[in-house]
Amino acid sequence: MIKLTISAVVTLTLFLTGCSDSDYNFDQGVLDAQANFDNANIKAVFDPSTGKIPPTNDVLFLGSEDGTLNIPDNSQDSDGLKAVKASLNNLDGFSTTAPITTGFSSSLDPASVKLGETVRVFELTKTGQQITGIAGELSSPDNLVATATGTNSTTLAILPTQPLKPKTGYLVVLTNELKGAGGATVKADTIYSLTKGGDALTGDFVALEPLRKAVNGLETLAAAAGIEKDSIVLSWSFTTQSVGDVMRKVFNDSQASTITTAPTGKTTKDFLDPEGTNDLIVGIADVHIGSIKVPYYLEGTK
Repeated sequence: MIKLTISAVVTLTLFLTGCSDSDYNFDQGVLDAQANFDNANIKAVFDPSTGKIPPTNDVLFLGSEDGTLNIPDNSQDSDGLKAVKASLNNLDGFSTTAPITTGFSSSLDPASVKLGETVRVFELTKTGQQITGIAGELSSPDNLVATATGTNSTTLAILPTQPLKPKTGYLVVLTNELKGAGGATVKADTIYSLTKGGDALTGDFVALEPLRKAVNGLETLAAAAGIEKDSIVLSWSFTTQSVGDVMRKVFNDSQASTITTAPTGKTTKDFLDPEGTNDLIVGIADVHIGSIKVPYYLEGTK
């Protein structure tokens, strides 16, 4: 199969035009054509094969055997990035306060980014890891705000204005009412468009079949909330991490210990002014000594 991209066609056309006019600014022509193409074509970036997905995403649990994140390593990762991924893979979900972001192929029109309209966020109901329905929508600035950010406004960020619920699933849906800076309607990326279909993927695309089933499930939930499937350009779910479970377990397992005390027969003046030279220190508080036995939670004796 011969694949000829639009960029290649544009470049070839400009090259032929340039050959007929020695005064033609080829480089500027390419830049102008690319700018015009970008302004007329904007996509919600989604390409799992290159890691270009919303980073707060339940897809990153795939392959996990213990319920924690399973962010894959890349051969080109630096040692520092590998360490960060290893640390993140100890978590059982995503932050309740960090921004939820996703990228676009070119600049967004910030005015089109509207929570509750072009950007929809829902709290999900779950049984174990299985999504069962929608509990409600988060459309108030008391919960979230949505904005275009990043270099040239190519990133959409959803910012919690108060912490999300821990151990809770959320669904994000973006619609084609989002606009690019040039006024173009945002479209779904190629891979996402494939996974929106109702027919099973086979042949060259069979590896995307599990993802297609997941996307279809999310879009069915969105449709139940009144969103037309054809208007969806990107959807994904994420699960927040448990917060406070460890401390709650420690609290529930802890037992009150007896504090044994005995008077020293001294006051604070005896300790703070043992020479008795400072009349400002009166020493009206009696000093007691005592001990309490508490559990030691660290391993080893260092």
